[in-house]
Amino acid sequence: MVYDAHRVGEIPDLIVGYRGCTMLIEIKTPNGKMKTGQTKWHEEWRGHSCVVRSPMQAIEAVMDHVKNYQIR
Repeated sequence: MVYDAHRVGEIPDLIVGYRGCTMLIEIKTPNGKMKTGQTKWHEEWRGHSCVVRSPMQAIEAVMDHVKNYQIR
């Protein structure tokens, strides 16, 4: 399940739920830069979050997280 949160503001663009795990994903263009507030948010967040630059990177990030934590 994916929730588009890009209009919410202070949180990453996507909230992804997969196999009982929740991940927050910030989407940037290939040359896009993080805003100061976004960088601060990611530094302070204690859950799983990442920055991706393509749809394939987003899929890989989710699958890697599931694999690393052996979530079934």
